Amino acid sequence: MKLVFIHGRDQQGSTRETLEKLWLDSLYIGWGEAGLPRPEGLSVTMAFYADELDELTRALSTPLARGVRLRGDEQAQDDFRGRFLQDIATANGVTDAQIQAFLDEHSTEKGLGSSPWVQALLRAVDQRTALGEAALDRFTRDVYLYLTYPAVSDRITAIVKAAIADEPCVVVAHSLGSIVAYRALQELGRRANVLGLVTVGSPLGLNTVREMLTPPALSMPAGVQQWFNAYDPGDAVALYPLDSTRWNITPGIENFKGVSNHMANRHGIAGYLDDVTVATWMHQRLVK
Repeated sequence: MKLVFIHGRDQQGSTRETLEKLWLDSLYIGWGEAGLPRPEGLSVTMAFYADELDELTRALSTPLARGVRLRGDEQAQDDFRGRFLQDIATANGVTDAQIQAFLDEHSTEKGLGSSPWVQALLRAVDQRTALGEAALDRFTRDVYLYLTYPAVSDRITAIVKAAIADEPCVVVAHSLGSIVAYRALQELGRRANVLGLVTVGSPLGLNTVREMLTPPALSMPAGVQQWFNAYDPGDAVALYPLDSTRWNITPGIENFKGVSNHMANRHGIAGYLDDVTVATWMHQRLVK
């Protein structure tokens, strides 16, 4: 059986082999704690797109590239960032009064968005979560560029589609990788043969993400038999379950909110894969 890993953002500088080992070692811990043997005949593929994502996002951030970006994009990106961060702020219980406390009408700080309100949102969310202001800002940027620019999404999605291919497999996707996995699996359709899709630390429950997904109507990808979504209630970008309220699809997605992610930011992949419930769900599909 094949196991396909799809990582999130901010992995540039790593290698496919390094990430694959980190993910597998964490999963082995989970299987060990559950008393489960390692499945026989297991093959592992890491859909590694970190370098391409870094190259593309850097290119679109240069002064030269701004001339070829979509008309009105700076305002559109700022609007997206504001709505995306407002989603996260609401989910984390950040009030307008707390955001207002960070608002500085004379702010000219660069790199955090042109809107003082967006800057205030970043700082307010940073105080309530463990992600960090800079990391949260870059995460928002990368999600926007992937969902908006075919030059980014086409290259990244193609890498993931090639990794999944048509062999029977279990797919595990983390963070931004869960958005990429959903789009790739929708494009593959029935060519994919996914016995189980596992999403962890996923922002797919955020309104701003769901509204920009294609195709517009949310659905279970045709090549996926079962979908399991796990999250830590303290993970700043994965606070919403993918339940009938936000993902009203048939068959429904199985949600597990019992993860207690031991990583410092409560979003790290190791803290998801070594969870006994997550590891057991994957194991049951891999040994079918």
